[in-house]
Amino acid sequence: MIERIAVNDGNRTLIIADDCRYSYLEAKKMIDNAADRLSTLGKKGDRMIIKADRPVKQLLYFLSSWKAGFASVLVSSNIKKERYDALVQKIKPKVIIHDDVHRSTVKESSREERYSSFFLGALSSGTTGEEKLIWRSYDSWQKAFKYQSRIFNIKSGDRLFLNGDFHYTANLNSALHIIAEGGTIVHTKKKRAAEVMSIIARQKVNAVFMVPALYRVLTAHNDDKALDVRSVVSAGSKLDINTLKALRNIFPKAEIVEYYGAGELGHISYISYEDALMKEGSVGRAFPEVRIHIEDMKIWVESPYIADEYVPRYSAGDMGYLDEDGYLYLMGREGNIINKAGEKIIAEEIERVLVKHPQINGAVVIGRTHKIKGEEIVAFIAGDTGTDHRALKTEIKKLCKHHLENTKMPKIIITLDKIPRNENGKINRTLLKNYLQDQGL
Repeated sequence: MIERIAVNDGNRTLIIADDCRYSYLEAKKMIDNAADRLSTLGKKGDRMIIKADRPVKQLLYFLSSWKAGFASVLVSSNIKKERYDALVQKIKPKVIIHDDVHRSTVKESSREERYSSFFLGALSSGTTGEEKLIWRSYDSWQKAFKYQSRIFNIKSGDRLFLNGDFHYTANLNSALHIIAEGGTIVHTKKKRAAEVMSIIARQKVNAVFMVPALYRVLTAHNDDKALDVRSVVSAGSKLDINTLKALRNIFPKAEIVEYYGAGELGHISYISYEDALMKEGSVGRAFPEVRIHIEDMKIWVESPYIADEYVPRYSAGDMGYLDEDGYLYLMGREGNIINKAGEKIIAEEIERVLVKHPQINGAVVIGRTHKIKGEEIVAFIAGDTGTDHRALKTEIKKLCKHHLENTKMPKIIITLDKIPRNENGKINRTLLKNYLQDQGL
């Protein structure tokens, strides 16, 4: 698509970012030059790591590596050295891009197969919290694009607003989708609501994709300003009902849609604004061509969007149920079950109660080892700025008593300034478990 538009409409804008702007023709020249250089360093199917300090730079390098036939893994520029070194040993890339292009010093195994059918290695935390590398072909993503356009109300030539890094695969997927539609990526790393609103209005954005955490920032600090946007999409976690309703005030004309997906499975389900109000807590009905099965509360998926090594049927470890109308509800993750005296308690069930409190902007529940019960329940909560933490704990206990059985009451409640997240915006439960050990709790 980039090449076709570069020839027929080269001045059309492909990317607008905080510090740069590229037309389709300018981007094509950069991609072609970089691809030619990369082709001298490896062969089709060789693996590559792309670690760039600027998201747009990382995206352009990715498009170049794809054109050259490499299978690339995008990593955060803020990745910890220990984790990065482990990834390099695991991936064994032929080329590493970090500030500049250079050959890897890691020796490839002569017995390893080349990854000629793949264009992306997506990193996922998996159900256990351990790093997982998911190799994808472009076809497994591209098959969903026509449905994304229809369901998300995306039109050819739209301007899509994205915030954050492209190693987060939902951002990368959205970028490739809008490129396939011949549109423009409007990108920023700015987080302040006023700045985000200004960019969306000034750049005449038609569509917005962000994760719920960024939408919460936007709705919490908006001064009743409305924007003329046609499409608003969210993914990564479930939008709370208050944020969802607030989005309607900011984007009164938009098709507001949430989708549920997984690194291994692609798009699984989606839900519109109206259905989300009617079916509160649901992640919607199956995405087109997707079949959802529930076996022992575990969600299994058959889909043309599944990553190649997991076809034709796979479960990412999420648990849930389908109601009589075919709407899917998530109960939690297989790895987030707390075994308390033989009773299996789903951490997310308690978290959903905690965030009902108006002063709570985040909550995580984990299990800690108990000599007699096996595990005990610990709740971490993040309150609004200026909140009296002692009074908040008292109110949270009352809230839990009203909504939860005695066996599901948190034994310990810990207040935090904010909930820790990894580079992909996912809650870092491992860090919280380490905190408990460090504190001797």
